[in-house]
Order: sequence, then C-alpha cells, then structure tokens
Amino acid sequence: MTYPPPKALLRLPPSRNKRVRSGIAAIRLLLRKALLQEAAVQLQQLQQHEPANVEIALLQAELLTLGGDHDRSCQLLKQILSRHPGLVPALVLSARAHTAAQRHLDALDALQLAHQLTPQDHDIAKQLAETLVLLRCPSKAIAVLAPLVRKSKSPADIAQLAGLHDKAGNLEECLAGYDSIRPPIPDIHVLKAGALLVRGKKSDARAAVDDAILAAPDNASLRLFVAKNFADDFDPARQAQEIDTILASPGASTLSAEDRARLGFALGLAHERNGDFAKAFRAVEEANSHAKPECFTKDQQLEKVALGIAEHFTKARLAQLAPAGNASQKPVFVTGLPRSGTTLVEQMIASHPDAASVGELELIPALKQSLVSLQSSDIKRCAQAWLDAVPESKTDKARIVDKSISTVLHTGLAMLMFPRARFVFVRRHPMDIYWSAYREMFGMNALTFTYATQPLVRHIQLSEHLMSVWQQRFPDRVLTVKYEDIVNDPERHIRSMIAHTGLDWSDDCLEFHKSNSDVRTASMAQVREPVYKSSVGKWQAYHSQLAPVATALADLIANYEKAPA
Repeated sequence: MTYPPPKALLRLPPSRNKRVRSGIAAIRLLLRKALLQEAAVQLQQLQQHEPANVEIALLQAELLTLGGDHDRSCQLLKQILSRHPGLVPALVLSARAHTAAQRHLDALDALQLAHQLTPQDHDIAKQLAETLVLLRCPSKAIAVLAPLVRKSKSPADIAQLAGLHDKAGNLEECLAGYDSIRPPIPDIHVLKAGALLVRGKKSDARAAVDDAILAAPDNASLRLFVAKNFADDFDPARQAQEIDTILASPGASTLSAEDRARLGFALGLAHERNGDFAKAFRAVEEANSHAKPECFTKDQQLEKVALGIAEHFTKARLAQLAPAGNASQKPVFVTGLPRSGTTLVEQMIASHPDAASVGELELIPALKQSLVSLQSSDIKRCAQAWLDAVPESKTDKARIVDKSISTVLHTGLAMLMFPRARFVFVRRHPMDIYWSAYREMFGMNALTFTYATQPLVRHIQLSEHLMSVWQQRFPDRVLTVKYEDIVNDPERHIRSMIAHTGLDWSDDCLEFHKSNSDVRTASMAQVREPVYKSSVGKWQAYHSQLAPVATALADLIANYEKAPA
C-alpha cells in the first residue's frame, strides 16, 4: 500500500519565550558567519531553557553539520522527522548533512520528499536536480528543472538545462536550448560543437566551430577544442602564432588561470604537430603551472582509500559478501589510467549488437560512503542505483560498458555491488601514459594529479600496483590488455575481450569506429577513426626533457617492456 506524503510543514510556531526567540535569531546569525564556538555556547544555554524546542534542535543539527559531525546531525534530524515527518527545513538540512557525508542516496530521499511537499521551491528543486545529476540521472533532473527554467528564463538556467539534455541524449532539445539563449553566453558555440562531436557528427561540429571562430576568435575554450579535435583542419604554425598573439596582447592580463592553461595546452599541441618539440614541452609546462591545484591532499586521500579497499576486499571477503550484491551479469567495467586507451576498448566492446556503453559513468565515487557500511541493504541499493543510471534505451542490452577511470581505485566496491561483473584493465607504456596525460587539459577539478610530475608519477605507480593486485586475485573476472598489442593485432585482442564478457563473437566489433554511440572523453575524435599506431612511443620526442620521469618509473617501464603480449 502506498501512503500519501505527510502534510508540508514549512515552519514551527515560534517560542513564547521572547528571550529564546531572540537567542535563536542570534545563533542563526553566528552560524551564517561560521562562528561555531560562540554558537555552541549560546545553543547550550538555550537548550536549558527549552530542551524540547524543535527550532533549537534544528540549529543544533546545523551546527553539527557545519562542524563536520554529519552522523550525529543526521541522527538528530531523524529524530526530529519522526515527530514532524513533513517538516521541510529538517528534510533540507538532512539532505545537506547526507550530501556533506557523501551519502547521496540518502540525500536524494530527503530532497525528493521536500520537493514533493513544496514543488514551487526553486532552491529545493535545484538541489534535487544537482543530486540527480550526481547520481547520473539527467532525464529525472530535466523533469525537475524544466518547469523552473520556463519561469526564470535565466541564461545560466537555460544553459544548464541544455547541458542536461545533452547528457540525456536529447540532441535537438540541447541545441534548441543553446540557440535560445540571448544574448549568447561565452563558449556557446563550443558547447554546441561538443554536443555534436560527442555523437560523431564531425561536419556539423565543424560548422559550429566556424561560427565560434567568427564570434570569438580569442576564446580559450575554442582554441583548445580546435587543437584537440580539428587539428588536421588548421595550419599548426598559424595556430601557434595566433595563440602567442593572444597571450602577448594587453588583454592577456585579465585571463583567468583556467583560460591561460587552455591556451597553453592548445599551444603545446600546435607546436607538437609542427614538429617543434622544445616549444611544445615549454608550452605544456607553462599550461600545467596554471592548471595545477594548490595542493593534492584530495588525491592523496583517494589513494589511501584505494589501498584500503584493495587490502580489505580479499577474495574470501568478497565471496562472503556476494549474496548482498546484485547478480546481474550486465556490467562490464573498462578501466585504466587516463589516456591508456580505455575509450578505444570501450568502443570495441560496445560495438557488439548485444552491448552498449554508458561512457564514463563515474558513479561509484558518489556511492562509496554508502558501500563501505557493508550493510546488505546499502549494497543492494547502490547496485540498483548503478542500474538505474543506464538509459532506458540501453536496458535491453546483455552487457553495459562503464568506462570509468576511477574504477581502478574502486575495483573492490564494483565487485561488491556486482559479484558476476567482468573487468577489463587497459595498460599502456608508462611513459606514453605520462606524456599523454601531462599534456591534456581534463578540467580544473578533474584528474588533478595529471597537472604536476610527482602526483602523476605516484598515481601511475599506484594504479599499476592496484591492477596487478586485482588481476592476480581474480584472474577469471579481470582481463588485462595492452594498448600496443591492441593496435598491432586488433582482431585477436577484440576477440579475447568479447569472449571475456561472455558474448558470442560479432564482426560488428571490427567496425567499432563506425559506431554511433556517444563518446565524451578526451579521445572522442580519435575513436571515430580506424586503429592507428602513431600514438605508440610518442613520448620519445621528449626523451631528454622526460629523463627524470623515466628514471622515477624505471621499474615499471622494465616490467612493462618485458611482459608478454
């Protein structure tokens, strides 16, 4: 039986005690100013006057969340909601605490009920949409956001909705949304070109690029987009000269660090295509200095967690927990280091008539905190969240390929969710990995370890270690392939990969470059071409500049080069 939601309760009756009311107002001001110690003292005093006051309890929960004690905050809010199930402020605060604790499925529950109770609340709707996007449910996010965008008509909201249509596979709605923005926002033509190129519509994307060149020839996003995806269409020497002119212009002083990084990476690619490797290396070094985050604490924490997962989820432990997982054989996790060839492998498998790809889903990091509880209900729910993220048009396929780079770090969690899933690890020469990743602009908040030598070297070493651990532990579930072997003998290795997934052979897999599936990675232009070998050994053009890196990776290089195909 389905019960109706509780009646919305937007606020509670204020305290009859004037001193308590003024104290509550004062504490709210302290919390807004992040003066947590002062707020805690005053809260304690107020609780002595009215220990059952729900407003005070809400302030206590907010204080706990701001102080990082998310578990106690969620427990307190659970108690409040058990007495006042329709109290919207408690639901919103509960979602905030769960989000801060990275328990996004619990945050989703709270936000869905809050939105159901107050569908006109713009802030709640936006929070719900953001959570749905985080959980890779763009179509559901569109349903929440679209009514608000029709009312607001804000260019930023329209662009956000158009981007969601892009992710949901609605190209016409995406392009119509971008075209409706007046006046056009920066990067609009690049966004359109990207949406087209994702779907292999290169000629249409080129037309959008031409529009962009006319509208904003100095745009940094455009310069990098062209350098990465349309390099053959433009003279590299001229491109390098034009970028140098932009960087030397009086307006360059107002460029953001991100735009300087974009222009630098684009310049490096232009010099490389022109055969001037010394200038290319200097440009890439300069670009990384602008893209480089101030610290890599987050990356170091991720590495620590990854080692902990590998240590905890032994073969025996995963066998013990297997009944809590989902028995589906649909998931195929393709992973490896960035720029290792994972997109190529993904397309080869997904070109099978009984397979489809969801691209870089990158959902496990959002589910991680729920999974580590090791509660059967949490494991089942996380596995279902992964399955729910598969677009409806692909749910009938026998295999779904998830090409997430982060799976290298979270292999144990993927195995926890899906005890019958298959994994394909893609390896590549460590120096080609290093240079290809180091010269790439992934985004200011993505793969930050690639923007400096030491973190990138450390991540290569860590990932190689983790891949070896899981390969040795689960040789029946993990297939390791080498990029160089694939490009040298594609049919042999494609057959091996298809057999590993449990599918019968299809000649369609040899025509992977003709696939019409979406590709959103840095390789989205390259995988539309047949297999080529020009990327093998590309780092050798920078042999002298990269000598210190080669020394740091010497053991990995020696092991890789002597390993059999």
